[in-house]
Amino acid sequence: MAYFVALTSISVRNPREVIDMNRASRKESSASRYTRRVNVLPALRPLAHSLPALPLEAIENLLVNYDTLVSLGDSEVRLQAAQCLRDAAAQASDPKVRDRLLRAAEAVASGLPCAFTPEGLTGPQAAAQTMSLEEWQSRPAPAPPVGNIDRLNEVWDRLEDLLCAAEDKADSDDETLEPIRNDIEEARAWLSTDGDRGDPPPYESQSQVADVFGARSEFARKMDELFAGMSSEAGE
Repeated sequence: MAYFVALTSISVRNPREVIDMNRASRKESSASRYTRRVNVLPALRPLAHSLPALPLEAIENLLVNYDTLVSLGDSEVRLQAAQCLRDAAAQASDPKVRDRLLRAAEAVASGLPCAFTPEGLTGPQAAAQTMSLEEWQSRPAPAPPVGNIDRLNEVWDRLEDLLCAAEDKADSDDETLEPIRNDIEEARAWLSTDGDRGDPPPYESQSQVADVFGARSEFARKMDELFAGMSSEAGE
């Protein structure tokens, strides 16, 4: 997701120079151009769905970029963006991550910043420091990530290896791995479907994954990434 992070990493003119350019006679027209609204939901949804599987320190940086994208939309987009974060929180296995995403959702819904840069800036403030007003107005809407299905197939391959190793060690009459195997096979069928895949399969074995592998194990993290990624892909 480098294209999100790059939004706050370019250094150009001081924002005071931009403000000084807007004389009193041009304030109204400049404000209307700066608040021009674009459809940012295709970029917000996959970003939100990627958050539950990430550590807190990575989430903070991405929430700044999420807030910047939200600022480009209208009030309806803001409400949908807040709901995306609530949906993402429901997928988080780490209680701290879940709580952070819920707090971010409430901030977005209330029109408040949901995160800040290390310098204490909001996403829009940081973006204003990195480009001129004209550059900010003319920037294209971010494109969704490329090659997401390929990445999900890589995640699935790793899960298959880990699950096969667990099945080799399990007793022949041990049925605890069956729900996990069912979810893995359903995911494989969805990923390998050509054309319209429809709704992705639900993640029904989360409790079994936590019992067998551990809630914070590599397997659990990969399962979260796989099913969140399929939901993100289906929502684009």
